[in-house]
Amino acid sequence: MNQRIPTQRPPQRPSQRANTPSPISPKYGRAFMVLMVTTVALLLISLIVLGVVLCVGGFESNPPLVEDDADTPTTTQKPKPSTDASQPSSLLKQKTTIKIPSTTATGNYISTSNGFTIDGVKSTYAIVVDLASNQALATKNADVPAYPASLTKVMTLLVACENVKNATDLLTVTQEMVDYHRDTGGSGSLSFVAGESITVEDALHLVNYNSDTVACLLLANYVTGKATIAEGEAAFVELMNQKAKDIGLTGTSFKNCTGLHDPDHFTTARDMAAIMKAALSNSAAKAVLTAYQGYSVSIYQIVNGKPSLLRAPTVYAGWYSTRLKDNAWVGNGSDMQFMGGKTGNTDEANSCFATVAIDTKTNKQYVCVTMDAPLNLDSTNDNRIIYRNYAEGK
Repeated sequence: MNQRIPTQRPPQRPSQRANTPSPISPKYGRAFMVLMVTTVALLLISLIVLGVVLCVGGFESNPPLVEDDADTPTTTQKPKPSTDASQPSSLLKQKTTIKIPSTTATGNYISTSNGFTIDGVKSTYAIVVDLASNQALATKNADVPAYPASLTKVMTLLVACENVKNATDLLTVTQEMVDYHRDTGGSGSLSFVAGESITVEDALHLVNYNSDTVACLLLANYVTGKATIAEGEAAFVELMNQKAKDIGLTGTSFKNCTGLHDPDHFTTARDMAAIMKAALSNSAAKAVLTAYQGYSVSIYQIVNGKPSLLRAPTVYAGWYSTRLKDNAWVGNGSDMQFMGGKTGNTDEANSCFATVAIDTKTNKQYVCVTMDAPLNLDSTNDNRIIYRNYAEGK
């Protein structure tokens, strides 16, 4: 708050007693004194007026400061990109699309069924949930254990978003991760080389955009502080299974963070819908799950202790680019529109698809999960059919 500046008055000279007769005559002496007093008075009045004007002007040009409101969004100036390829980590590309860490809203994510059975679809397991009421509008074998494939990565993303520390921290690919990706046939197409680094934020996007195995392993080791895949993934999976318990899931068992096949790695359509809802209640995970535009990943190499940009490939969201073919509407004149999702596909799990959609007429949002469809096209069509027949207008 501005403070009024006190007016500075000119110093008063001490009065001097005339010990000697004044050379000025009494008549002119009185006139001289009157003139002096008037001059001094006018000077004082002028200084006071000037001080008031300056103070008032200062208040008008500098309004009182207002305390920051925590709920009011603020705009920050992004740093200008450096032309130097070797730039400190604090100047790494910052997309500022997510807030790290991000907390998840609490609540019961277990959906209850109202008895409607889904038919007319090729997926063996399916469910559609009203996110507002937390009710399953219709189901098909929704409580039977099934292999989730890369739908697993929705939980991987959620746990990572709740536990990573800084979006611009660099994660470095190890030779063990490169070999693991090659030997297991894990998903991801960026052909990482040992020694390359990406930011936490880029790794989070790659979990969904590219369904990237290496990104999952990087985040697992980063969150748990472990150096090897075996140690990092094992500790991270404990967090995943604990999160499943916290949500209230009873039909889920995770054995890895990538969705690679394991006989003891399974979930149910109902549990998967609950995981999707939990992820959508986490601001960072939701930002990733609902993003669909091309995303540029910055891949660095550390040179003399500083990151140097090697390449910046663009990746695309699989739920949008490979499944919906640039058509996010449910179709047949429907008001339902896809908002986000995650794909999954292995030989054992067949085609899986978890999506979130909105009825643009009512603004109600829904989650649909389909698992074990013969083809990707079948699981995509099944989502459309289920939204159209069991969610829209309900």
